[in-house]
Amino acid sequence: MQSIVCSATDRRADMEKRPFSAYQGEEPYIFVSYAHADSARVYPLITDLHERGVNIWYDEGIEPGSKWREELAGAIQDAAQILFVASEKSVASPNCERELDYALSHNIPVSVVYIEKVDLPPALSFSLGSHQGIFESHYDTQTFRDKVFDLVSKAPDKILGVIPTGHRNRLSIWLAAAALLLTTLAIYVGTRPAPTEEGAERASIDITPTLEDPVRIAINPLNNVTGDTEIGWISDGLANLLRDQLSASRYAVVLSPNAWRSIADNAAQGGDIAALARDAGVDYLISGEMLGDDDAFLATMRVTNLRAGIDVMAQTFPDLTPEALINSSERIATNAKQAMKIPREDGLQSLAADFVTGNIGAYEAFVEGLERNISFDYPGAEQSMRAALALAPDFHIARYRLADILYLTSQREAAKAEIAKIPGDAVQDQRESLYIKAFSQFLNAQYDNAIETYQEILKAYPYEVEAQQRLARVYYETFQEQKSVDILTTLRRQEPENPYVLGALGYQLTSIGELEAAEEVLADYLERHPDLPNAWHLNAALKLRRTDLAGAEADFSKALSLEADYTDSRIGLAKTLALKGELNTATARFLSIRDDDTQLPRHRIDAAFAVADLHRALEQPEYVDDDLAPVEEMIRGEGVRVGLYWYTKAQAQIDRGASDRALETLATAKREDDGVPTRFVHLEGVIKARRGDNIDQELAILQENRLPEDNPDRTEDKAILHLEGIAAMHAGDAGAAVDKLRQAVDLYGYEYGVYRVELAEALFAAGKNREALKEIEAARSQHNNLLSGDLRLDLLHHQHQAGHVLASFYERTGQDRKAKALLTELHDQIDVDRP
Repeated sequence: MQSIVCSATDRRADMEKRPFSAYQGEEPYIFVSYAHADSARVYPLITDLHERGVNIWYDEGIEPGSKWREELAGAIQDAAQILFVASEKSVASPNCERELDYALSHNIPVSVVYIEKVDLPPALSFSLGSHQGIFESHYDTQTFRDKVFDLVSKAPDKILGVIPTGHRNRLSIWLAAAALLLTTLAIYVGTRPAPTEEGAERASIDITPTLEDPVRIAINPLNNVTGDTEIGWISDGLANLLRDQLSASRYAVVLSPNAWRSIADNAAQGGDIAALARDAGVDYLISGEMLGDDDAFLATMRVTNLRAGIDVMAQTFPDLTPEALINSSERIATNAKQAMKIPREDGLQSLAADFVTGNIGAYEAFVEGLERNISFDYPGAEQSMRAALALAPDFHIARYRLADILYLTSQREAAKAEIAKIPGDAVQDQRESLYIKAFSQFLNAQYDNAIETYQEILKAYPYEVEAQQRLARVYYETFQEQKSVDILTTLRRQEPENPYVLGALGYQLTSIGELEAAEEVLADYLERHPDLPNAWHLNAALKLRRTDLAGAEADFSKALSLEADYTDSRIGLAKTLALKGELNTATARFLSIRDDDTQLPRHRIDAAFAVADLHRALEQPEYVDDDLAPVEEMIRGEGVRVGLYWYTKAQAQIDRGASDRALETLATAKREDDGVPTRFVHLEGVIKARRGDNIDQELAILQENRLPEDNPDRTEDKAILHLEGIAAMHAGDAGAAVDKLRQAVDLYGYEYGVYRVELAEALFAAGKNREALKEIEAARSQHNNLLSGDLRLDLLHHQHQAGHVLASFYERTGQDRKAKALLTELHDQIDVDRP
């Protein structure tokens, strides 16, 4: 049986209190290095080991009068293993440091037991960073002692990664304390039991990954303690490669950057990174350090089994250049897979591997771009990706990332142009090729093909966070909202910490009217990320959807208190003010965003359309062309709102009485927008029906574009009935008009206006005044409809129209006083001077 030896720190004090005699014999034993001031905590631990039959040598074994240094050195040199008991006092002890240095210089394996939370000094961090460790705080007393027993009773012949003394000592004089770099890549799927409170059932520490139960991995970028910030990017670059290489296995899931950052941020505020990762269901944590001098640097890498609290792999890479460490990523990933018992799989490669080592400058710019993109710094991310491509024009994955950034900043046409630059026969690995193919299909409106390609990626790599997010995006943008929500719900179970997933899911649930489910998701988002303005912004959007204008205003303001220039919330607050009736104040706020050339194109476009809607509500349609002109080129570059641009202009032309010109504009819209023409055809039908023209052609086109009967979205049916109702009213058949318009209002689907306005007019015409008054009040207060998912500013114009319909009714029925008061109210809402 092996033995354990304790150090001679403060060796003479209280000798008579030692619990047992140190081992003296020829069998293997363990040497324990500890601070004598910790005896009260150390002795029960080593007594437990001693009673289990482990041979222990500690400072009690040095006889009085002996040559202390010689005997201590001999005890260390002959030990099978060193057990260092880490505490605030032991890490500060020069004697402990000398003992460890001597052990390492003779290649004696070292294991570490942490009896309290402690930050290792630079020299000890360097010496112990790649050695096994168990944390007492992670377990109850008996389990902790069991783990220590398992550790020391299986002492290996040597520990991987022991650093030669000369090189270690040469480097250690340059070490300095550094902040832990916490930007990591990993995946958490499902819920695997983590170590629990004392007395509760515990998960097995033996981890054997299977296809049904893959291992969960977190990758923490190397802690840069070189003092050279210029090489800090290497940590993220290596982590990026390891993430790609490890996530290529179907037996492993790797936490995404967004999810890991959430965990790391909590650790930065005082939490224990390993404990937080373990509590999040992570099985293994990959971490390490970078250390260096003027000529080269050294990296240590380790894989920690978080369930057991021990390292299962430790490696050291000395005398490195950035190229050499990056080039070692495949070897590190392979060794890590072996340590984590991940089966070898053929044909699964990694993204970006083709250009990493041969174009290190390009890869540095690429990594910087990834970090900026994660932080939503899109202009900076675009600049970095362009820098990478300037150094390596055929860096295909960088061009793919650039195209995605352009798309996110409403530059769809530019994104299409970038993707088109990637040759069809370019040398790419399987995963890289599929991502590029799918995104190209998406940009070119080949949505069904894009869905199939993303599904192909997920068939090969079922835990790919990016593929799931992108598939959800395609579904959402093709009005398959429930499928998008289903994917995001699954992804939330996989990565409950991921703020992107929580935000996207909360937003989409709000959009489809699942307000209670959205509230639960957003409450979780706020609890996990109370300092993120986006969490408050989305909660405000939910309140807006519920017409809680005061609550929405408060939450938008909260988001802006966290980030004063959070443009989404600036737009949301302006919208809320508009819905409260403060139209001129809202218009001024939107104009300030539209005219700010530092804003993203999509924000400027959003603000321009909002201003156009408000000017229509303010009975100032003559301003609409000028409202949209400053962003016309941006709209064309974005692509997806070109149709809306022409549609809005046509509406304003109708408001001004220029119906023929509006019809010409709508014809242009149909030529330039290759999407479903329902809104254009509907507006053409409205113009023709109101002046008594034949609308058979419009009705036929709408009929052709109806969705299958099993689809609950009846937007085209609503539009058809609306047009038929208007036509019946023009023909003087109020009864038929009421019937058609009532059906239009009641059907589930999107409304291209407030259809209740015409329904109220038909009811008045049919003499059903009580019903008409009910509908007109609903029309005046309605901000949204079944498929809007939001309160719509374009409907403010229709609400204003409803007020005039009511005033006209008062006049016809002799209620002149009411009519005059209402007209005064409507007039007071309008400031004829442009803000």
